[in-house]
Amino acid sequence: MPRPKTSKVDIDAAARRLRAIELRRAGLSYRAIAEQLGCDPSAAYRHVAAELEALRGACAEEAKELRELELDRLDLYLRAIMPKVLAGDTKAVNVALGIGKRRAELTGLDAPVKIEHAGKMYSIAEVSPECSTWDKPPPDEPKDETEGDAIDGA
Repeated sequence: MPRPKTSKVDIDAAARRLRAIELRRAGLSYRAIAEQLGCDPSAAYRHVAAELEALRGACAEEAKELRELELDRLDLYLRAIMPKVLAGDTKAVNVALGIGKRRAELTGLDAPVKIEHAGKMYSIAEVSPECSTWDKPPPDEPKDETEGDAIDGA
């Protein structure tokens, strides 16, 4: 049978993790933290890492709860304005669209915007006609064959 989370061992371990994170926040090295806690540096690191992971989990859970609360508020706002939207009030429609946009942002509903480059890429490192590579094409572009013909035919 597992021991309760409030056992002396668990409480002491939690206290060590909290102390380790306080010392790390104060700028102490893992070796110095280990000396303070009476353990080896790898254990000090594990204490700090475990507490940071617990904090991350708590923050993620809190963010999830706040997101759900905000979505509930958006539902409330949308229900309140819906009669005007259905009546054709254009201001209400714009507000409803804003509510929908906010919902999409919170839930990640919208796909990320894909930005695609079209056209040639130019380097601005050497832009002067006096530079040595001014007349040479970039390495990834083939030479224009018509340039030589124009010179030969002249």
